Amino acid sequence: MGEAHELPKWLGEVHPRFKVPRHAVLAVGVLVFAVVLVFDLRQVLPLASFYLLVWFAITHYAALHLSKEQRLFSPFFAWLGLACCFTLLFFIPLLHLIIGMVTLAMAFGTRFIVRRQPKFGFG
Repeated sequence: MGEAHELPKWLGEVHPRFKVPRHAVLAVGVLVFAVVLVFDLRQVLPLASFYLLVWFAITHYAALHLSKEQRLFSPFFAWLGLACCFTLLFFIPLLHLIIGMVTLAMAFGTRFIVRRQPKFGFG
């Protein structure tokens, strides 16, 4: 996302030896540390579970688009994983589900605006 100017480019800098985005790892670590200090984790965990299930659903959906040569397993497992992700979303408390969907919609809206108008992107 740094290369696409959707986030500051320095977030995407890769460590030469370990091949990880070191600044992004540090930024996420600081953000998580701040969340732990400010919020009660019992209130944050259902929201984190929502985001994790959405992430897993995206990866299962992406696995369905792999060619036969790229697949490690049958598409059945991707379909099963996708179905399980959507099933588990029913067990997320309604308030956290709404908050998660609103924040994802805001993130997608922001991304759409940034991509449509490159002059506002990070450079």
